Amino acid sequence: MVLGLIWYFIVGIWNYRKLCIFFTTKLNQLMRKFLTIGFLAVGMYSCQEEEAIRPVISEDSTEKETVWESQTKSTSYTAFPFLKRDSYMQYPGALITLESVMTQDFNYVFNYTYNEVDVVSSLEGADPASKTLIPSYASFADFENASLYLNPNPSVSVREDTVYHEQWVKPIYSMDHLYTALGGNAHILNAEVAGEIAYGKKDGKSRGMVYMEAIFYSYDLEIPAGSSLIEESADDGAFEEGTPVYVSKINMGRMAVVFFESASPYEEVEAALTTLIDGEGITEEQLELLENTKYIVSVSRGWNGLEIPVSIEGTNDFGHLERMLEAEGEDQVYGEGKYGAIISYELRHIDTNELAEVTFMAEYEVPKVVE
Repeated sequence: MVLGLIWYFIVGIWNYRKLCIFFTTKLNQLMRKFLTIGFLAVGMYSCQEEEAIRPVISEDSTEKETVWESQTKSTSYTAFPFLKRDSYMQYPGALITLESVMTQDFNYVFNYTYNEVDVVSSLEGADPASKTLIPSYASFADFENASLYLNPNPSVSVREDTVYHEQWVKPIYSMDHLYTALGGNAHILNAEVAGEIAYGKKDGKSRGMVYMEAIFYSYDLEIPAGSSLIEESADDGAFEEGTPVYVSKINMGRMAVVFFESASPYEEVEAALTTLIDGEGITEEQLELLENTKYIVSVSRGWNGLEIPVSIEGTNDFGHLERMLEAEGEDQVYGEGKYGAIISYELRHIDTNELAEVTFMAEYEVPKVVE
């Protein structure tokens, strides 16, 4: 009896131990699962939190800034674009002080006495091709009228005899920069240009200029060897306020200057304008860009000087530019007439007859994009 009780007690303890081991194992398994799930949940939450507080930064998202750098540019000229009809300047032999050309005042000298000189036309078919005269606007006009308009066999098309051609598109950053690019005498454009196109304004717009020049022929003043243009010497009291120079050559042809302003980047505007001017295939995007660009188109035509049709902002501006590019010689607004206009001139020193050079300088700010 006692032995039986002892046996049951031992068996009970053994079964209780097995039961404890079973529950302990199950509990450990459940704890491992719980901890695993917990760690996964914490890990996922941590990743989500990290993504929220540390967003992905694109390589292209670097911010760019536009800064303005000061530049100083100087340009020297021996031939000067002729931007305004002026009877004092419009003949070979006209006297002016060199200093006034630099300062844009254009002070002419009158108290002197001319000697006779020869004026020669380079136009093929001009008859007479030269004339000896006392320099004045009237005597030069008489010579030109005789050699061109009274000529029984005048030249049919002076465009075919083009001796020089220049064409470019440039960004312009201030009115002073504009004067430098045009040989200084662009001050006459203050009212027409400065009031319409804000060169130098820092508003994100691009501004520039197109220049096109074609020289058909010229009138040259020739002074006989051992002679002088005037009887007075270069150090005469009449010239004490400046260095006397004279107009030695007048170039005839056609000159067009186009001032423009656009909301598009300058590089895109220049590419579109160059494509249009060169007569190449222009894209729809370029056409739309040009139609939404503001222009002022200026053309030297015939003896009427510089015509400046000031256009208004909008797509109609593009029509002025197209008409100017397509205009023939007799176009009433943009043509150069049958024999062209005075488009530039050269100056020489009275005492040495050497070419006079003028240097124009401008300081302006240029935009530069930095990261």
